[in-house]
Amino acid sequence: MGYLKSGSQKSLLAGGVSAWLLYYVYTELPTKPVLGSTILVLRCICLTILRTILVLILAPIILQQVSTLMNSISYFLTFSK
Repeated sequence: MGYLKSGSQKSLLAGGVSAWLLYYVYTELPTKPVLGSTILVLRCICLTILRTILVLILAPIILQQVSTLMNSISYFLTFSK
């Protein structure tokens, strides 16, 4: 896997872990339904928390970039006449 970038390796690892977890739940669900359901609920909670954190971190950065871009466009339009 030396030809893969670092981000791709991380994505591959995360996908592999997620697939293994879902397979584990699939095999354990008939015999241990509470455990399987608990694992899936915890997985959903973790993904929701991660998405929320990413939005809270990235939203101000994106808004700042958009604001800078709009100011640049306004400046260009003002002085291009």
